[in-house]
Amino acid sequence: WKIADGKRVLIKGGSNPYQQEPLCEVIASGIAERLCIPHTKYTLLWEHEKPFSVCQDFITSETELVSAYHIMQSRKKPNDLSDYEFYLNCAEQLGVKNIREQTEKMIVLDFLIGNEDRHFNNFGLIRNAVTLEWIGVAPIFDCGTSLWYNTQESLIKPLSPNLPAKPFKKTHREQIKLVKDFSWLDMKKLKGMEEEMEEILSQSPYISRERRTVLCDAFCQRAELLGEIANEHTIKEDISQENDMIF
Repeated sequence: WKIADGKRVLIKGGSNPYQQEPLCEVIASGIAERLCIPHTKYTLLWEHEKPFSVCQDFITSETELVSAYHIMQSRKKPNDLSDYEFYLNCAEQLGVKNIREQTEKMIVLDFLIGNEDRHFNNFGLIRNAVTLEWIGVAPIFDCGTSLWYNTQESLIKPLSPNLPAKPFKKTHREQIKLVKDFSWLDMKKLKGMEEEMEEILSQSPYISRERRTVLCDAFCQRAELLGEIANEHTIKEDISQENDMIF
């Protein structure tokens, strides 16, 4: 943590061999911006020829971040509830609005970028630290361990049904099934994201042209798969509504 221009910012580096995590943060931030998903904006900082991600602290002197883990510790989990529904129920009991909608958007973003580390301390809620009043869902943050950040090019398989996920299911293919509403998702807004991603990745001497090509193509395949899943879900919803009207 540092103070820059009078503002508290978090500066994070990457890991060998690709030093890719800071770039992933910026790319994920750009995707979230296009899809109107509440998020923490990240920028790039280069120091000693190494990339660092920079984001402003979204917590103030009067607010605090309470992780999903601690939210779920506030009540005893019923045996008939999944972790997903239990987390939503806990937040709803606290009076947090739009919790399902915002959590679904997080799941969609993580699906797109293949985020591997959305554990229960990596998202949560914000409350007033003085009055203890719940303010709402925290903006999405910490997306660095995504986009195959440490995977060799030959091993990147963007359409694998076994792409690991957290926190509610073990794979993204299973976790995306938790999303009940895709009506907000406009895939056309991702037009040009491949070029933006290429431009960001091209700044790094640690990422070869071949790797950039593989990563950009992998993202495009994830986006195409998400579009297919969303369309299929919409068709099923339309058929279900028609059947309800008939009966």
